[in-house]
Formats: sequence, C-alpha cells, structure tokens
Amino acid sequence: MPRLKILSDAEQMLFDHPPQLSSAERRRVFELPAAVWSAANDIQPVPAKIGFLVSAGYFRSARRFFLTADFHDRDIAYIVARLGIDAPGFDQAAYSARTRQRHRPQILELAGFHPFDAEAARLLDAELETMARSHSGTAQIFWRAVDWLVSRRIEIPTSFRLTEAVSRAVQQRAKAVAELIARAMTS
Repeated sequence: MPRLKILSDAEQMLFDHPPQLSSAERRRVFELPAAVWSAANDIQPVPAKIGFLVSAGYFRSARRFFLTADFHDRDIAYIVARLGIDAPGFDQAAYSARTRQRHRPQILELAGFHPFDAEAARLLDAELETMARSHSGTAQIFWRAVDWLVSRRIEIPTSFRLTEAVSRAVQQRAKAVAELIARAMTS
C-alpha cells in the first residue's frame, strides 16, 4: 500500500525538527526537574552532558527526540551557560548516536514516558483503526494520534512512522468499506 501524503513538506519539516524557541520559551523548556540535572551531573564528557540536557528539554517540549545535527545553537548556548562552563562549541561528533541511544531510555524514564516500541505501535494501530472509522480527514487522524500518544505517555515517533500507521489504517478502512459495498451490490 502506498503511503498517503498527510502533512505538507513544511509541516513535516516542522514536526521532525526541534521547535524554534523564543528566549522565554527556552527558559521554560530548559527549566528541567532536579532529577534531570542530577542525572546530567553524572555524565561525562561535557558534550554528552550538553546533548543529554538539550535532548531532555526538547523531549519536554515536543515529546519526541531529534537528531543532534538539528539542535539549535541558541539552545545549546543556553545549556552551556546554565552549566556555567566555557565551551567553545558543541561537538556533535562527541555526542554520538550510540550515546544518544543510551540516554533515550533515561530521558523517557525521567519524563515518565514509555518508548514508541513494537507494543506501542500495536496499541496505536488498534486506536487508529477506530479513528479511521470515525474521522474523515487523514490530517485530523494524524494529530489525534499524536494527542492519543501523549495522553498515554508514549514517545511520539517521526512523522514518517506516524504517516505510515495512519495510511495503513485509512487504506484498510477504505478496503473494508469497498468490500461491504461490493457484497451489498451482489446480494
């Protein structure tokens, strides 16, 4: 089944990148709980500590994780200043994908969220099946799925994974309706 186009290119770009924060929003987003700062104190080297704190703030704001290459310089500078360190620049290579993957479950646990894993995907598919019966627009289903995930305290996956899941549900529903109509026509 082909994947439906649900979000515009601009909407998809906004969804899959960290939010652009004003200075007031930045202060609020990175006003992280003491448990997060305590966990960060145990992290070495410094770039990993910075990456952990930026990731935790972004997760707090958007309920999902982002690539290190997409981190905003102002957010990094804010965390560096909060740490009170003299860091000339954030070395993305020093905050490797492997380190990010190690930090992910810790950030989820500190936030009281569950990962978007196979079990979460199964639960979402069941919910999307119900949504596909009662909502007409794919964009509406997409955003309701985001709300449903947050209400269940489940990490939000990428727009690609959500779009795939919504596409499957909508196309399965359309196929079921077509089969019902075909049976009704032959009766």
